[in-house]
Amino acid sequence: HSGHTPTQEDSALIQLMEINTRMVEEADRQICQYAEGYTRRDIGAWTKGLPWNDRTLSEESRVRLSLRVYQLDSTLLEDITETVTVGQISRMEALADVVPEMNIGDTIEMLVPWYVGYGSTGNEHVAPYTNLRLKLSIYE
Repeated sequence: HSGHTPTQEDSALIQLMEINTRMVEEADRQICQYAEGYTRRDIGAWTKGLPWNDRTLSEESRVRLSLRVYQLDSTLLEDITETVTVGQISRMEALADVVPEMNIGDTIEMLVPWYVGYGSTGNEHVAPYTNLRLKLSIYE
């Protein structure tokens, strides 16, 4: 029998995909309200202050990140300083995407939709599905 008969699981999966698509669209709508002066990146995050130069960090560079994580309304959720290896940043996809384009001493701002931030799980400080405003600085 060559055809595939749709099952209840197929139907549920399609519904979940549609719900997820709507949630992503809603996150993008919310962020657009704050995005004046920001530049949208391919992954969906927005940046302000990212320098246009060709001095970038190598994948093996060890740098100190200063990361202030806010709700879109500027309520501070986390204030983090940590040492990371540029090519191995796992805290959030948006950081892994932008840090390799930064240099020591750079400070940028970002608007990060939940799906490239802390996702559907969040963490101890950030609720699931939270869109974020970040202030990110890089030091030696």
